[in-house]
Amino acid sequence: MHLMPYRETRIDKKKKLLVTWSDEGYCFMQAFFRGKLRSNDYTMLWSVILLVILIIVYGALSAAYTVDSIGIVFAFVVLHVVLLAVSMLGPIVANRSNDTWERILQIVSFVIIYLVGIVYLFIAFDATLLSKNNDDLNAK
Repeated sequence: MHLMPYRETRIDKKKKLLVTWSDEGYCFMQAFFRGKLRSNDYTMLWSVILLVILIIVYGALSAAYTVDSIGIVFAFVVLHVVLLAVSMLGPIVANRSNDTWERILQIVSFVIIYLVGIVYLFIAFDATLLSKNNDDLNAK
């Protein structure tokens, strides 16, 4: 078997250019609401929206049935990983630099996970320990 080097080939033999929503001058949100995206774009977007909704439902249900709301922390960890994966797909797959919205998504993802961690520390551990004196903590 002889391996051939990769050469970019076009599926469209007529070399017809495909017109996209950005060529028509729409921003992404306009294209989404006006139906100018491709069908696989809509499938991917609705899948992400459904995933985020299911993560929220998972967090709510697990918070209702677990002690110290550890389930909601798990839900936010999953949300953090999903947001980071979405924001890092372009640089990893296409070997390009991050866009502004990808940087913002990364920052928002880390802010969310740190805030949840700090809030969970006050929920899981008794916050009254911070207001006690040293003598009260070491008393036998």
